[in-house]
Amino acid sequence: MLFANPEARSLLANRHRRTPCVLLLDRSYSMAGEKIRRLNAGFDVFRQDILRNPVAAQSVDLAVISFGPVKLEREFSPLNETESLQLQASGATPMRKALELAMLKITERKRSYQQHGISYYRPWIFLLTDGEPTDDNGQGCYGYKALIPPLELAAQEQKFTLFTVGVNVSPYGQHQPPMDEAGAGAAGCLPLPSPARR
Repeated sequence: MLFANPEARSLLANRHRRTPCVLLLDRSYSMAGEKIRRLNAGFDVFRQDILRNPVAAQSVDLAVISFGPVKLEREFSPLNETESLQLQASGATPMRKALELAMLKITERKRSYQQHGISYYRPWIFLLTDGEPTDDNGQGCYGYKALIPPLELAAQEQKFTLFTVGVNVSPYGQHQPPMDEAGAGAAGCLPLPSPARR
């Protein structure tokens, strides 16, 4: 059957230039309660806002990775095929593994675009977290620092842009998003949108 592969069908049905986007969402135990509820609601706001723009709605392909532990929540797909999130807070903050998976998925998606003759803009990775990285057991871990040189190289070669956002943390506290030093495209310590915000 022609184009039996669902990914191929999706790509060839829409020949617009694409913007691959990965959301890296912290769902570790420290996100329990109001923060995880607002994170889920904020995802819907993000999705709806992009869908209101006809050009962006045709362009953005979204993948979602959560960590605590690391899980691929959504493979790359058009936003109009992406459902709401219902993340539950648990586990540690294995940020390095999450970033490694995000970079792998971006590489795979760009290869798929190239194979199907689809042009694309520079990919985006959005990292949202409220705390310091840990290993899988919840112990403090600075292994993410090994990713800083390849992230800096990726920025120089324009392979993707990394945006880091600290969730409800002080810009002067110890939980400043740690990847800032990698030269992210934008960074800050911002509150999540409330469920009612549009």
